[in-house]
Amino acid sequence: MKCLLMGAGVQTTAILLKYWKSYDFVIFADTGGESPETYEYIENYLKPFCQSKELEWVTVKKEEQTLEEYCLENKRIPSRMFKWCTDKFKQRPVKKELRKRGATRKNPIVCDVGFSLDESHRLGNKKPPQYLIHNYPLLDDKLTRRDCHKIISDYGFPDPPKSACYFCFNSKKKEIINLKGKHPELFERMNKMEINSDSKFFNVPLQHFNEIQSLDDFSCDSGHCMV
Repeated sequence: MKCLLMGAGVQTTAILLKYWKSYDFVIFADTGGESPETYEYIENYLKPFCQSKELEWVTVKKEEQTLEEYCLENKRIPSRMFKWCTDKFKQRPVKKELRKRGATRKNPIVCDVGFSLDESHRLGNKKPPQYLIHNYPLLDDKLTRRDCHKIISDYGFPDPPKSACYFCFNSKKKEIINLKGKHPELFERMNKMEINSDSKFFNVPLQHFNEIQSLDDFSCDSGHCMV
């Protein structure tokens, strides 16, 4: 049995379009905190594509609560160092579903992962459990992120938005400014998470961003610094 670990970003969208015939199902771990644009892309493009190919789409999630609810209840924010959010709200629900589908040491499920050639440094040394086999089709075929953009464009799909929780600790400052402009209600929810946790997403409180109206305010003349 073989599946695609779907992140709904550029790489895994390209993998789906190019290699869909090799999969028994596609699995997406939903933290409850993806951007509205990502959920729209899934509903408007990825799910309809799978349906047209009679390919099963499986959404898994932590049953008790969303990642945002967990952070508020436990007064935490996602950690750059420990990445407990990925483990608890993505990896564990996926592993639970794969075990339900019969993954064992004797009969492991092969899972395709979306690292492109220019991201090979992200592989790390951590091995998956013995009931899983990770496969990297983009690395095997020496395909870069640019190649993935071309696969998506050639199929006639628009590029997917960046796939990440709207309150991701890896967000760039300009992405927070864009979030504040496009989805002020989500920015305020992120701000609430930070205040509640007594920690900060960046080296300044998110309240600092309330003083900033656009990316232009990060120019050298403004006194702010993007570094």
